[in-house]
Amino acid sequence: MLKGGRALGEHRTLINYRGRAPVNTALAVNKIPRYTVKISTVSGVAMSIVVAEIEAKIRSLSREDKTELIRDLIAELDGPADADVERAWLEEAQKRHREVIEGKVQPIPGERVFANLRSRLKR
Repeated sequence: MLKGGRALGEHRTLINYRGRAPVNTALAVNKIPRYTVKISTVSGVAMSIVVAEIEAKIRSLSREDKTELIRDLIAELDGPADADVERAWLEEAQKRHREVIEGKVQPIPGERVFANLRSRLKR
């Protein structure tokens, strides 16, 4: 059945990955980087078809827009930073800095570190 031009149960999801205010979905159709994806829950459209459509639209984005989208998605998956982890890394960095200043350890030049890594990766 149709209601308002759509099958009952059909939902529209606006993908707005730039953190901007939501826009009218009718205006967002066929505009990149904002676009609308129809996901049917009643008519049984396979999710893989929807994913393929999203993938095709993503592939048509500029390199910069793809990069921004990927960063935003990864940040969303990661969730908020754990305050304890942030504090632990800060303490570790401060401790290492003190050890260098006090002469307890000798820093290794970055060029040497990367040369060692490159040689280890070739093995």
